Amino acid sequence: MYDLSIGVRHTGDYPYQNLWLFVKQTTPDHKITHDTIFCTMADYTGKWYGAGNGSIYTLQVPLHKHFHYNKTGTYQYSIVHGMRDDILKGMNGIGLKLEIVNGEE
Repeated sequence: MYDLSIGVRHTGDYPYQNLWLFVKQTTPDHKITHDTIFCTMADYTGKWYGAGNGSIYTLQVPLHKHFHYNKTGTYQYSIVHGMRDDILKGMNGIGLKLEIVNGEE
């Protein structure tokens, strides 16, 4: 069993409270699924939810919890933002984190 999350790294210059992400997954047998993820980045006062170290914040957003891959092989992911601006000021990076869930089914 696995947990899969999206890591969003940004600075305090990011101008919005939220972030829309479009996630595409391609399986080893070339089946494609799409997810739309809404990330709440800050509260109404502007306090960032992500863990910060200096001026950089990292927010972990769950994508799939307690799941398993049905087929052996390579899975490909594509993540694109769905915001109005083409280039997002203050956005440093997006990544995936795959963790093995220990002792749970």
